Amino acid sequence: MFKKEPTNLDKVIDKLTQELVDRRLTPEETNKRVEELTALHKVKENTTSSVDKNVLITAVTNLLGILVILKHERLGNFIGSKALGFVFRLK
Repeated sequence: MFKKEPTNLDKVIDKLTQELVDRRLTPEETNKRVEELTALHKVKENTTSSVDKNVLITAVTNLLGILVILKHERLGNFIGSKALGFVFRLK
C-alpha cells in the first residue's frame, strides 16, 4: 500500500550484498564484507522504532471520542461517567 523509501543504511547493505554476488572476491575480502553486513544489520535492527499504525489509529479515534463527549457536555447535555466507557483503553 505505502512504499517505504530505502534509507541510506538500506542502500549500503544492498551495495555490499550486490558486491558479494557480482564480484569475485578473495576469501579475506568475502569475510570482511560479511562482517560489515552483519554489523549493518545489527544497526538496522536497533534503529527501527516506529509506532504501529494501528496504535496511532486507536489513539486518534479515542481523542475524537473524548472531544465529542466534551463538546456534548459543554452544550449543557450532561453525560454521566458511564459515557467514558465507550472510549477504548490501550492494552
